Amino acid sequence: MKEINRILIDLKENWEKPHKAIHSKGECPFLLKCTIDCKPDIQSIENTLILDVPEHVKDFWRFTKEAYLFQDIEYGQWGLHIYSVGNSIEITKEILTDRPEEILVTDLVLGNFLGDSDLLIVNCNKNSQDYGEVIIGLPLDRRNDWYFLQINFQQFLSEYSIRNGEKFWIV
Repeated sequence: MKEINRILIDLKENWEKPHKAIHSKGECPFLLKCTIDCKPDIQSIENTLILDVPEHVKDFWRFTKEAYLFQDIEYGQWGLHIYSVGNSIEITKEILTDRPEEILVTDLVLGNFLGDSDLLIVNCNKNSQDYGEVIIGLPLDRRNDWYFLQINFQQFLSEYSIRNGEKFWIV
């Protein structure tokens, strides 16, 4: 398993210039690109997080402020935006207000998938068996219909990068 910083360095080196990806069903019709802001805001990580954020997530923010992974540069209908610390906290609060029956107070919204508004969420409940695991929250569906991937954020990033931005959990 690659460490977070190695995954991000590989993505930056291999996807800084747009090109087509190969997915399980063939070539992706869009030009995809990864944009990684390598100006982390370390102070925000330690000062603003009130949840028990898993180390893998903190490692991401220690290496980069935010990232757009496998973004469709022409139409903006594909890819993943992983938020900065501040945006992650603010968006989590907004979604807690808008959808309190779906989002738990121990969930942290890390990002969203462009084009369909699925949410990238990590469980920050240290007392649960699935602490640190990634959840894909669907914008119109109830929580019990969401994807509980049973992998941590580092494993998610590794798999997502290996699959060139393909949504591997629904293939």
